[in-house]
Amino acid sequence: MPVRRVDSNRTSRVNGTAPSHFRQPLDFPQSRRRPPVCAPPLPRYMAPTANSSVRRSAPKPPHLAPPRSLTTSSTCTCRIRSAAVAATDPRDTARLWRRVMSCRAPTRSFRNKTRSAKESEGSGSSYHTATASSTANTTLPPAAKVKDADFAAVILEAHGITMQQDTAPMVLRAATYFDIEHLPSDTESRLEAYKEAFPLVMWLEADAETIKKEYLSLQLDESSEAEYADYARGVFFPRAPCGPLLQDDKTVPRGWVPIRLLELVHKPTKVDKWDVPPKLSEPRKRYDWDIRPDCTYRFSLQAFRSNIRAFVRRHVSIARKRAICPYFTVEFKKDDETACEETAKHQVAVHSSMALYNRYLLKAGALNGNEWSETDRQQMKHWGLTLRRSSWELHCTVPKTFATWTGCIMSEVHTGDCLSETDIGYLVGIINDIHYWGLKVHGESCKADISSRIRARPGADVRDLSLLEE
Repeated sequence: MPVRRVDSNRTSRVNGTAPSHFRQPLDFPQSRRRPPVCAPPLPRYMAPTANSSVRRSAPKPPHLAPPRSLTTSSTCTCRIRSAAVAATDPRDTARLWRRVMSCRAPTRSFRNKTRSAKESEGSGSSYHTATASSTANTTLPPAAKVKDADFAAVILEAHGITMQQDTAPMVLRAATYFDIEHLPSDTESRLEAYKEAFPLVMWLEADAETIKKEYLSLQLDESSEAEYADYARGVFFPRAPCGPLLQDDKTVPRGWVPIRLLELVHKPTKVDKWDVPPKLSEPRKRYDWDIRPDCTYRFSLQAFRSNIRAFVRRHVSIARKRAICPYFTVEFKKDDETACEETAKHQVAVHSSMALYNRYLLKAGALNGNEWSETDRQQMKHWGLTLRRSSWELHCTVPKTFATWTGCIMSEVHTGDCLSETDIGYLVGIINDIHYWGLKVHGESCKADISSRIRARPGADVRDLSLLEE
């Protein structure tokens, strides 16, 4: 039976497909899209309106080319990554970057930088003068410290405070320095007179031999400054009882008690009557005069009646609500080195000058323009003592002039060493002399000046003002 040949082209025409010689292979994969499915008609409320039809028919802005499809083959991705990147010209890149940045609005920091750069490039003495003056107004001078080697030259001398060294006499004449010519010359007899005038428990009767051994032990043990200071306070600088029960003790003159203050924080203020000596020249450094001495002595506010103690604050400074008018300053140091010695002297000079200057203001106000008598001049003193390990130095600060304040002089009065029993005896006698002078001479003089200032106030009730002799 003969085989029937089928025409492929005819079959294609019948089926509606192109002939085989017209069909070309596709370069892209066949679409996986499913054939459309006839959806049911929309509900009435979801039918398109006139406005929605207008929005759909409006021309849309052109969009950027869509990103490369995620279905791209891995071979194409590898081909792109392996393609070489064209070389760029740095000059073209810089010009393009300047063009882009020129279109941006300058920020505030950029404008400030540009303005400062233009001003710095400008020439002219007016700009440099203004800059120098503004810098001088805003920049503070360096701060001075008592440890500085030039502290005396920069700060003390600018305030008229002069430190005289190597002026201690070979023999200390206590009658001349402490105004006790009427008392016995030997130390033991004077001590009995002190006890009779002020029967206090703080008068010193130290054992020189024991003190010498203790200081030798402190040196061998290489003790700290705190240990030296603690031992010295217990032996040479005791604390006198000064509580409220003292008023009931009829054997003690009322209020005449030394008040010991340790590391007193007392910043200078004019309102508190604790002022700084005036400057005679402008110092190169600044100093706040916030000195905190290791140990100071004042006399008690109980020297005044309770009804006038509130008025005392208007004329003198009151420390810790109970102590007025300092007369003795003590500083401790561990080492005998020159730097520690100068630091201790600077500290004593600062506090002594402040105490003396405020005492001077009190006396000048009480005199009210009258001349200074010889007694008034002799009372203007402040005592200072420095202890460096076992050695000690006594200093006395007095005004340079009295009619007007022109500064003060701190002189070295006596020196000694606690490794010597003789020097220990000198030191014990000197401390007793200072306390007697602080109560009898200095204290009574300050009390009289304060009472005079209170009486001078307009409308003062003189009947309530008494010097407390009952």
